[in-house]
Amino acid sequence: MAKPPTEITFLDIVEAVEGKRSTFVCSEIRKNNPCRDADYCETKPCPIARVMWEADQEWRKKLQSVRLSDLVEALAEEVPADLWEKSYEWVLART
Repeated sequence: MAKPPTEITFLDIVEAVEGKRSTFVCSEIRKNNPCRDADYCETKPCPIARVMWEADQEWRKKLQSVRLSDLVEALAEEVPADLWEKSYEWVLART
């Protein structure tokens, strides 16, 4: 991530660590239903999968809307200056 904090979104960070695939992986548990015929074939994803995929899309949209610089600004406003400095030094000592 060789970009300034104003150009890095939380989605960039999540995808750098976790990859770009959906956080929800459908395991097709419907196939284990003993009440269905063995040759029954689903034609579309189940409602649970659809809800989970929509939720993943909304989560990603939110993460895309927040930049790393937004977090820095919020922390600078909310964290006392002395604690901010001590925390900064603590992180630097471990990098």
